[in-house]
Amino acid sequence: MAEYIAGVTYSALENAMIKLAPTCERCEEPKTHICLERCCSDAPLFCNGCEAVCHFCHRTNKLEMVFFNRKNITNPDEYVQKSLRDVLASVKQAKTTSELLVAHNLELIDLYDRNILEINRLLEEL
Repeated sequence: MAEYIAGVTYSALENAMIKLAPTCERCEEPKTHICLERCCSDAPLFCNGCEAVCHFCHRTNKLEMVFFNRKNITNPDEYVQKSLRDVLASVKQAKTTSELLVAHNLELIDLYDRNILEINRLLEEL
């Protein structure tokens, strides 16, 4: 059974959304997220990269979820657990990536400190 209605694959759905979704005025990427809050009902589509902060406490989702085939969910509890495990894995990966970036930045700061000390030492010798 297809994950999306009418047997559409994710790839086909994504291609259609990219072609049909309005473009973000800032980054020129397609607006592929939807806000379900009443205050956003006049313009529910938004760019998650540029406008996520405006919808931080709102009920939002990726636009593709409008086309999700709910018949695939035979056990809602299992589906929620699987979804949460998937989210947890993504968050853990993001944390690991962030830790690696921070570690590299700390090494870079160390290098800058050594360069500053060396340049100051050379200036004092002159």
